[in-house]
Amino acid sequence: MNRTIGSFFVAISTAAMFAGCAGDPGAGATPDDIGTVPTVGRAPVVASATGAQAFGVQATTGLVAAHALASQNAAVLVASQPAFLQASPNDAFVQGSVVSSSGLFYVPYERTYAGLPVVGGDFVIVSDGAGQMVDNSTALEHPINLPSITPTLTQAGAETIAARQLRSVTRVEGTQLVVHALGATPRLAWESTIDGFGANGISRLTVDVDAITGTVLREQEHVLYGTGTSAWNGPNPVTLNTTQSGGTFSMRDPTITNLSCQDAANGTPPTGRPAAWTRCSARRPRSGC
Repeated sequence: MNRTIGSFFVAISTAAMFAGCAGDPGAGATPDDIGTVPTVGRAPVVASATGAQAFGVQATTGLVAAHALASQNAAVLVASQPAFLQASPNDAFVQGSVVSSSGLFYVPYERTYAGLPVVGGDFVIVSDGAGQMVDNSTALEHPINLPSITPTLTQAGAETIAARQLRSVTRVEGTQLVVHALGATPRLAWESTIDGFGANGISRLTVDVDAITGTVLREQEHVLYGTGTSAWNGPNPVTLNTTQSGGTFSMRDPTITNLSCQDAANGTPPTGRPAAWTRCSARRPRSGC
C-alpha cells in the first residue's frame, strides 16, 4: 500500500479491500492449528480448530464453543461430500478460520485437485449458533475432470508470457501449477506472481497461463488505489509501500530490506487493514510515518 501524507494517496497491495483501522479491533485474524478429519472412501478433509480470538477481539467462552461447533459440523458435512460441493474423486479440502457475524458462522474452504490448488474452487459453509448449516456459497458449477495434470508449456515459458503483461519486471515471486476453474471449463495452468511496472505504475501482478496452449487465462493486480486524509502536513505525495500477510498489512517496504516505519514505543511497524490508513488520527503513531 502506498500512503500519501497531507491529503494523501493510497495504493494498497492486496486482492481484496477490507474495512478497519490498524491497531483497532477487527485488524485481522490469526490462523489456527489444523487437524485432519478422516473420511472413508472419499477425498480427505482438513479441519481447522478455531482459535480464541475472532478478528482480534477477545472472544467469550460461548463464542469459542460456537466457533468450534461450526468448524466441527462443517468438517463432518464436507466429509460427506454433498452434491453442492461438485466434488471429484481427486478433490481435497482445507478448512480456514471460522468468522462470525450477527449470529452466523462462516467456515471457508480451499480446494485442491490431485494436489494442485484450484483457483475458483473455494466455498463457504454458513451455520447458525446451533451449528446447523443455513446456507453455502460454492464457486464451482461442475466437478473438475482434467485429462492430465502434466503441462506442455514449461514453467520458464509461462513466466515469459506472464512477464509480457507488464512494461518491465523486477522479479518473479514464484510460479506454481494450478487448476484454473474460473471459466466454464477447468484448465491446467501455470500461476506466476511478478513484480514490476505496468501502465499505471508499480505493479504486483498474478497471471494464470494455460499450461497446454500458453493462453493468458487471468490477471489479478494486487496494487489497488484509494484516497484519504492524514494528520500531518508534508510533500504530496509521500508514498509508503506496505507488506501484506493474509488480510493484514504492515508498514514495511516489501522490496527494500530493513526499510519500515516503526512505533517508537515497541519498535514494531504499525499493522492494519487497507482502510486503516485512511481513518487514522494524529494520536496514532502511524500518522507520523
